[in-house]
Amino acid sequence: MPETALSLGPIVFRDFEIPSAITFGGRQRLATHYLSTGRRVTDVLGPDDATITFTGVLSGALATQRAREIDTLRSLGQPLTLAWNSFSYLVIIGQFRAEYRNQWWVPYTISCAVLENPITVGLLLALSATAEALVGLNLMYAAVPATLLPFPDPR
Repeated sequence: MPETALSLGPIVFRDFEIPSAITFGGRQRLATHYLSTGRRVTDVLGPDDATITFTGVLSGALATQRAREIDTLRSLGQPLTLAWNSFSYLVIIGQFRAEYRNQWWVPYTISCAVLENPITVGLLLALSATAEALVGLNLMYAAVPATLLPFPDPR
């Protein structure tokens, strides 16, 4: 992944700073209800994004300064945009760990809690709009007198 640009808020990672891998994903929250008949009913409660983690090495004359900048962002706890390739998330740095080896070489690990996944938000908005349209069609259908309908009224 070294060819991929990576940014976390105002920090743009470069050279050795770019991780060889970024772990992301998540799960779907489900609630399963077991009925006395032996059947199950599963409610889909929505996506639950996993913590995004990556490691690299801050290097060069500004390595120590960049490590301090990232640690300051962690301390502030403000939402930041994490972006690489075609991915973009609104995150908070949950954990930043740096290992000072010398002023030019500082390996790091970052874990980010996902606040918002724009792709999921867009999908949920589209599903919501579709559901609203279906409700509107049902209301229109219910308002039409049965004598005007070309097929039998199911009521």
